[in-house]
Amino acid sequence: MIRAVLWAATAVWTCALTLGCYNYDPAPDSGPAPGAIVTTSLTDAGALELGHYLGPMVDAVLGRVKRLDADSLVLSVTSVRQRNGIEHFWKGETITLPRSDIAHIDERRLAIGRSVFCVVLGVGGAYELMQAFGVYDQGQESSNSIPTKN
Repeated sequence: MIRAVLWAATAVWTCALTLGCYNYDPAPDSGPAPGAIVTTSLTDAGALELGHYLGPMVDAVLGRVKRLDADSLVLSVTSVRQRNGIEHFWKGETITLPRSDIAHIDERRLAIGRSVFCVVLGVGGAYELMQAFGVYDQGQESSNSIPTKN
């Protein structure tokens, strides 16, 4: 029984840590805070100007904010997306984007309602699996027992 409880606690903890749904919403007027994960859409002029460094036809850059100044945004880049939808992954290289080359910035935020739904669904599924495999039977009599005569 203790093993089943520990298994269930581990399953709940794993679900809580790994299941999270996120939205990309417009960043606040003050700009995203350092450490925030953002996607920046580039202007046409910015895509042309930065094309030699980011690659041809790049329209968006995804990464973690390192610093935000009045005239630039410094990112640790995780990927760039081209206009045709192809995404190229980076390994955290730092780039500086001039603010004049950025059309808008969207910040990743936790979608609480969807995340709670996913965790509840995961926990319920884990519970049902445990019951199906007989790990947790709430003291019910096993259906495989042999009836005895009195």
